[in-house]
Amino acid sequence: MKDSRISFFFYFVITFILLSLQSTQFISIVNVYPDFIMILTIIYAFFFGPMVGMLSGFFLGLLLDVMSGVLFGLDSFVFTLLGSCVFLFQRTVKFPYIISLIFYLILGTIIKYILYALFYWIFDHTNIIDPGFVLKIFSEIILNVIFGVVLYIIAAHIDHREYHD
Repeated sequence: MKDSRISFFFYFVITFILLSLQSTQFISIVNVYPDFIMILTIIYAFFFGPMVGMLSGFFLGLLLDVMSGVLFGLDSFVFTLLGSCVFLFQRTVKFPYIISLIFYLILGTIIKYILYALFYWIFDHTNIIDPGFVLKIFSEIILNVIFGVVLYIIAAHIDHREYHD
């Protein structure tokens, strides 16, 4: 009972901190930011299954939509989809835990940007693909992998889960 309260408190605090960091420009490397909400969604889906992954993706995405004010519902949709994709890939792709997480973070970042480009083009008639687009995606992938692996190892340690095979 005590461990579950500590785990819940840890996840609540880390979600609050990372949501706050997501909305600031505190961690920026050449104007590229890690996507902490995507990292959390993938880790939650990885640890707790598809329903928690999709629900956390939806609600965290909804909070981002409310805070950002652009194309309302896009983040909710994208992160819900990413939460369910982790489950689908977990059933078919069998890698060690850390390798799987890195795979999901890379694939999640690529899927996120493809969906953003598609939805901005359809609904806002804006082309967000420019010459630096691929470089931005690649840079964000690197940041997401670094922060995602560190957060995953910390969460696995706090939650007493295995993080290696």
